[in-house]
Amino acid sequence: MINFCLTNDLSLSMRKYPNYIDLYNGFSLGYEEDVEVHETKDVIVLLCGIMWENDIDQFVNLDGLVPNGLFYAIRYDKYKQKVTVITDFIETFSIYSYVKNNKVIVTNKLISLSNKYFQLNDRWINLAINGVYVDRKLISYENIPNWMCYDGYPSDTWYSGITPINNVKMVGPGAFFTIDLATCKTSHTLYYDARRDYVDLAYDVTKKLTFDEITGLSDIILRKNIDKIYKKYNKRLIPSICNGIDGIHIASMLGDRINDLKVVGYTGDWFVDESPNRLIKLYENFPKGELSIMDKKTYDSIYYEVNELHSDMPTMNPSLMPEVVRWKDKFPNAVYLKGSFGDEIFWHDGNSGLVAAIHELGARTLDEAKKMLEPYYVCVPYIYSERLFDYYKSKTLLDGMLSYHYYRQKVYMRDELPLYDQLIVSPYVDIRLRQMMPLADHDARIRNMLDAESQKVMIDKKWLSHINPHKGGMEESHTFIDRLKCTRHMLKFFLKKWYNS
Repeated sequence: MINFCLTNDLSLSMRKYPNYIDLYNGFSLGYEEDVEVHETKDVIVLLCGIMWENDIDQFVNLDGLVPNGLFYAIRYDKYKQKVTVITDFIETFSIYSYVKNNKVIVTNKLISLSNKYFQLNDRWINLAINGVYVDRKLISYENIPNWMCYDGYPSDTWYSGITPINNVKMVGPGAFFTIDLATCKTSHTLYYDARRDYVDLAYDVTKKLTFDEITGLSDIILRKNIDKIYKKYNKRLIPSICNGIDGIHIASMLGDRINDLKVVGYTGDWFVDESPNRLIKLYENFPKGELSIMDKKTYDSIYYEVNELHSDMPTMNPSLMPEVVRWKDKFPNAVYLKGSFGDEIFWHDGNSGLVAAIHELGARTLDEAKKMLEPYYVCVPYIYSERLFDYYKSKTLLDGMLSYHYYRQKVYMRDELPLYDQLIVSPYVDIRLRQMMPLADHDARIRNMLDAESQKVMIDKKWLSHINPHKGGMEESHTFIDRLKCTRHMLKFFLKKWYNS
């Protein structure tokens, strides 16, 4: 559905593609049905995903280009015989490359690599068995401590972009990865650097944007993004909505258009914050809504059993799998619309709440912080610990926020896309939105960190009563799900597929 493969040796891949383009020097480019193609006399461009500003034709000329969207793109220069693979600013689609001994393969489908040629990376496997996932490629930032590394993540692997397969590396976010097809030489440049384009903005002492400015600009951008999503995917679109603020915000922005769309959601009958009763009341507003309320046994089976049918890549974040697993076979051509990355845009996650409780509300102990956060949306007490409290207490408010958000610049869709060969989109994955909170003044930051106020202002009044009093949803399941057991289970089936392919 969403996959591609560039190679000069088809035996390196076990996957066949419905479409192929012959390039230069024995290279071919295979791709599937949700990949668009645009050709001029000079270039061929492939795109999977959605662009917020301009469309596929913007990749014809890469000079000075800062593409903004949720996508990967491939550009072939017919005259220079070069291919450039472009990732979005958080690498929503993970792209993997192997270039050695004049053999090349670049793909987003890691499990498709041939086990007859490639060998597993034992170090990666051993780290994964112990719950340590080096599943991203980032550049360390000397001014920002890595909150994840303090918990035992080895920094030498964290930043290197290694994968479960030897000599196969991740391209990483915000990148132009170029291959000269004549020589097989490569180059790697960044059009987006989160150190420069995110962290440095937050430390800039020049005039900051006010709460009203942040809210107004975000509202304009998000509504345009929703309009573009709806226009592009139309009736294929299936919003996945619960009572969290990001999902309710999407419902509000869709307006009457949601009446024509299938809407799906799930909860556990043991949930409290994401209560079935609240969700049932919400779904009375969706003429084509389909709500799944799962008992604990069913929920467990999805995490520990059902996912084996789909797991092509083990992940440290399988938290949102029930949404796709339950409906994938029923709606095979769907494009799911989710609120992923809303936490990261508006800083209304549980960690942000804890930082605000310490440095703004004056909490001296973890118990005080929990009590102080009770009136606010970001109260997520089951993720807090003494160790996390002490860590954030040792930082300033801004250092604490950036140590979390810089190193966590990923979205759960990235874990789901390869798992299910499924196109999933979110209006929040936008460079312009990502820069809003770093550019915000203190008042705007605190109001969003504690109570997601910008979004509440944007949401139509008819939807406000449906928002959870506290962040719930999948976070609530973390109390009950053994995530290490789940990731080991996924790793087991990744290895089984690898050896049996």
